[in-house]
Amino acid sequence: MAYPDTIKTDQDVLNAFVAVAPYLNRVIRQEVVVCVTNTEKNLITVLNDKVKFSPAVGAPITGNTKRVVDTGRAYVGLVDEKLYGRGIRSMITPIRGINGSVIGTFVAAMDVEQDIRLAHAVDEVTKSTETVYNAVEQVAQSASELAKSGQEAVQQAADLKVRNSET
Repeated sequence: MAYPDTIKTDQDVLNAFVAVAPYLNRVIRQEVVVCVTNTEKNLITVLNDKVKFSPAVGAPITGNTKRVVDTGRAYVGLVDEKLYGRGIRSMITPIRGINGSVIGTFVAAMDVEQDIRLAHAVDEVTKSTETVYNAVEQVAQSASELAKSGQEAVQQAADLKVRNSET
């Protein structure tokens, strides 16, 4: 990645991310917590009142953040609702230094509780639709059987009329 002339070292790259991180809550519509790490520890956490995801500054990197540092590949995943009390989507991308090596990560943790509730509502609507469909199928089957019985009754009545006229 090409950096401006003012960014000469890997530390300059990390400092630029740390400087920009507090502004992201102002430009992203969703509730978000932002962290910047180096390859060992968390450098900054920009908190959000609604998202209870707050790795402490200075805390060692762990889990998925460590994996992104080790592999150089970005990560996106849902954090277990039980861990923070609501749905959190974690997005972690490697920060590459002057020579292209991974020097840290940029972490965004977004509140997706509303998305999860919407998905649950869609599931409920789907289940209700299936129930209605099955009920309509049952009514259609019953109507078909009733029509067949009606046709048989009409035929029997016609046969009886013919027999009566013969006697």
